[in-house]
Amino acid sequence: MPRLRSILLLLLASLLPAAGRAQAQPRAPDDDPYEKLNRASFAFSMRLDRYIVGPVARLSAGLTPEPLVRIIHNIIVNLSEPQVILNDLLQARPQRAVQSATRLVVNSSFGLAGALDVAAGAGLRHEANGFGDTLGRYGVKSGPYIYIPILGPSDVRDLAGAAADQFSTPMVFVSFPYRTEVNISLALANGLTQRARAGPQLQALFSGAADPYATLRSTYLQAREAEIRGETNLPPLPDIEGLGQAPPSTDPGEAQAPTPAPVNPAPTPAPPSAAAADSSPAGPQPSATL
Repeated sequence: MPRLRSILLLLLASLLPAAGRAQAQPRAPDDDPYEKLNRASFAFSMRLDRYIVGPVARLSAGLTPEPLVRIIHNIIVNLSEPQVILNDLLQARPQRAVQSATRLVVNSSFGLAGALDVAAGAGLRHEANGFGDTLGRYGVKSGPYIYIPILGPSDVRDLAGAAADQFSTPMVFVSFPYRTEVNISLALANGLTQRARAGPQLQALFSGAADPYATLRSTYLQAREAEIRGETNLPPLPDIEGLGQAPPSTDPGEAQAPTPAPVNPAPTPAPPSAAAADSSPAGPQPSATL
């Protein structure tokens, strides 16, 4: 479950240029059959984030030295590499599997058990991956959209993937004193750090949104599809990496992936999305909340 929140924060921070397109092209209402319950969960999470999670995250970020923040983040990323390698192989992506395996060996050996991201300095960037991505790559539909209180947006496919991911991390098989306490502490520290860093991006995402719930839903679902394809502009997905080419699109609208529009100092507000128009009025607009 902690991985879901991390994915959300990282993707929203990196894919904010797609927010305007997400408002103009929302998913069909059929993808959110539990919208009433999801909106209640969203409203509860917004209040909790405004008065508790957000302030605690900002306070923690202000009191924690930046080198310690990076060390915690690097350790968590390094512990996730076996999960990434496994899913790279399941997705027939050998190049990414070799890169992730190299990162694991280099950072575990020369990066003080992952505390230092030595591999990144050599150009080996971490690529997030999980069983939810594997299911999506092989055509498993996302299923109904679900907003989980505190953890954030998800869907049935990613919930199943997150459950499977718990059995592909070293911390499940390694026994040491206070293992549970250490795992919880690392997850909380990383979650608060991610929340503090994502504050400005989340504020920009929700700013001027007629319906913050619908905006977050559309942005998240598009971001997940982008991660599954391995591209931010949603290109056609080859059957097997490096062994074939995707057939050309027959839809003129898909002939070329759109280039994200540059961020202007004063962008023109996008028209309310269809999802926002059909939905019940949103609650108070959050301030830098998730």
